Amino acid sequence: MQGHSNLQCAADASCLASARSWRKEAEHLRDNAEAAYLTAGQRATLLREAEAAERQVAWWLDAISVHSVAAPLSREENHARRC
Repeated sequence: MQGHSNLQCAADASCLASARSWRKEAEHLRDNAEAAYLTAGQRATLLREAEAAERQVAWWLDAISVHSVAAPLSREENHARRC
């Protein structure tokens, strides 16, 4: 069962790393949207992309919740659910 726990920890760490990466991307897009030389349309596009990046953050964080909820299942069920 210890190996299963290690697998879950690795999966959670990977999900957190992805969430951090998407959060940085969202921040970067918002910062770029503040440039004075952009048109209103360009600014709106960057802000929509930032919102999409935030949805990716939520998706990756939700994946961690799935790992936690899935823990009581058998090893085979957990594997099938995650893969």
